[in-house]
Amino acid sequence: KGASTSSAVARPPVAGPARPPAAASSIPSSSAIDLTEGTRETPRKRSRADDVETRVAKARSLCVSELDARAHELMEEPFRDFLAKKIDGAEIERRREAAREQAAKEHPTLSALDKAFAAYTAATAAAEQAAAAKREAAEATLEAALRALEIKGEAGPSGVKA
Repeated sequence: KGASTSSAVARPPVAGPARPPAAASSIPSSSAIDLTEGTRETPRKRSRADDVETRVAKARSLCVSELDARAHELMEEPFRDFLAKKIDGAEIERRREAAREQAAKEHPTLSALDKAFAAYTAATAAAEQAAAAKREAAEATLEAALRALEIKGEAGPSGVKA
């Protein structure tokens, strides 16, 4: 028979996933969606702020078991009062929240972290307000300069207003 040993069925070439040509895309690459549009914060500043907040949250989470243990100690008497029906559910809830707050205040490392983060947050807010005020003043100056030139531009080619 002398035929080759390959199969008689022709196989199509293997290709990757079909992609539409760039020109056929319904969204041009220059008009990608900007989720930060309208914000004045740069991506670097935003990521730095997110990084700080993430680090603070992680640091706070390291103290959870210690806070829980201390809050549990502080709740022993209010819980006995609740079982003895000396206080109601709303009062035990208020005391539970107060116990958590007291436990957090008593934790020296967590207290230092909270104080430092509050100072950082206040400084960041003050800097943003100062930058906004500076930007608004510069914008007002720019607007005045533009108006002066735009009014001058309304004159005709001979310098006479139409």
